[in-house]
Amino acid sequence: MLSSRPQQQAFGGHRGVAARRSRCCKLTCDASVVWRRLDGTKAWVAHPRAARVKGIIHFLGGAFAGAAPQILYNSFVEQLADAGYTTIATPYAVTFRHDQCAKQVRQMFLDSVAELKSKGRSYLVPAKAPVLGVGHSNGALLHLLIGSLEPNATAGNVVISFNNL
Repeated sequence: MLSSRPQQQAFGGHRGVAARRSRCCKLTCDASVVWRRLDGTKAWVAHPRAARVKGIIHFLGGAFAGAAPQILYNSFVEQLADAGYTTIATPYAVTFRHDQCAKQVRQMFLDSVAELKSKGRSYLVPAKAPVLGVGHSNGALLHLLIGSLEPNATAGNVVISFNNL
């Protein structure tokens, strides 16, 4: 039986308050991570709220999740940001022209970094910070292609569930 007082509930790692009589929930995020969507590139950026940035991560999700990384990978990306990394998740449409897609997401990442700098947020993408590529499934494939097209694009790559050869 439900009581009439508000109950503490967890939603995807965030704490919220839901009242019995209300049909909606009010979520209050107490995470140390900030999400923002860039106006120009439409990339999603997650970064630590107050910590000094250790590095920059270019994140690419899998084929079916690549278009909405902020929804399907939010917990993972928030953990990266909470560890001190600015994470730029560039959405992409699935295509079998992997080489073209790799070039497009790489350019979107570069444009996102430039957009952050032009908006006065260069502290999120320090010039000397290492850039790492993190990709799941098709995103892993795209990072490997980016590395073969531009060998110095990242300091390293993390490939997760790379099984789509």
